[in-house]
Amino acid sequence: MSGPLHRRGLSLLAAVLALPPLAGQVTEEPLDRTSVAPAPSNQESEVDLEREKAALAEIDAYVAGRKGRTPKDPDEARAWFEQYRDDLLELERKHHGTWAGWQALMTVGQIQSRVLDRPEEGVETYGRVWQGVRGRTDQPIPGVFLNVPRVGLRYAEALIRLDRLDEAEAVLREVAGTELPERTRILERLRELPELRRLVPGTPAPEFEAVDFSGRTQSLSAYRGQVVLVFFWSAINGPSLSLIPQVKELVAAYAASGLRVLSVNVDPHVTREDQERLKAQGQHFLPRLFSADDLKKAIARHGVTWPVIWDGKGMEGPLPRLFTVKAPPGAYLIGRDGRIVGRNLHGRRLRAAVEAALKAKAD
Repeated sequence: MSGPLHRRGLSLLAAVLALPPLAGQVTEEPLDRTSVAPAPSNQESEVDLEREKAALAEIDAYVAGRKGRTPKDPDEARAWFEQYRDDLLELERKHHGTWAGWQALMTVGQIQSRVLDRPEEGVETYGRVWQGVRGRTDQPIPGVFLNVPRVGLRYAEALIRLDRLDEAEAVLREVAGTELPERTRILERLRELPELRRLVPGTPAPEFEAVDFSGRTQSLSAYRGQVVLVFFWSAINGPSLSLIPQVKELVAAYAASGLRVLSVNVDPHVTREDQERLKAQGQHFLPRLFSADDLKKAIARHGVTWPVIWDGKGMEGPLPRLFTVKAPPGAYLIGRDGRIVGRNLHGRRLRAAVEAALKAKAD
């Protein structure tokens, strides 16, 4: 089998299992669970409260029984996660309308999007949860890590990954008035939308010129007439490294047809002096040491053969900012005519986009 589990490894799968039924944090920024009220509303009926507790107990028991049992074989792991998805769907049907049921459905969306490489199915599942909770005013019971703004944010972020920006904006604006901690990220996403619209598929890719790790000058204009994958990655980031084998497969299969890869490493240059300075400023979580030598070793270790651009500035460098990349990995596919074909692509969607772009003729 050549599905995404072969290319991305099992680290992502383990990350899903490490979370409670709301598996919304895989490769995404963590959300503060303290934002969920600790107790149900006094107006809830005793029957509803008992139903919520029973739903949470059954779903939590099921999820606990799955942890630590992921098969190591990729084919078996995929089947295992498909069964996990189906079981959660059945539990959601049994406990439909409860917060625990919606939480289980959020995990289904995460599995569809991030594990089974079916983001379109995932976003529709998130949409079901959003429609189910958007009008609720009661508070989840302890052990449920959902609230209405959180669901709206997750749904909007999934829509953004599919470039459904108008739909995402409508959802974000609906929850932007919250006083919960999610408000910060909701407003950040709203501020990012104008820049994201500047780079939607069909628009010209922004031109840039930069010196790669070997000292050669790289620019998009030099590759006009070819299909270019601009790949943002980190040498110390698991999701980034799990995509490298797929990029290598694409290069091997399509380089002769005109596919080229330009990669941008977004690891910041961090010295011991930097760590000591940050420690003196009271920062407890220090960035990992990283140097040009570390990058050189990573390039050799992972068999990277395409140009690598690195300026040591991390996510604050000009290229991540130019392409509005907030975290690795990130990828833009640029057609022969210099226009953006797609972004946020991986797995089967990336391969299909590459094949389609190679068949198209440049203007």
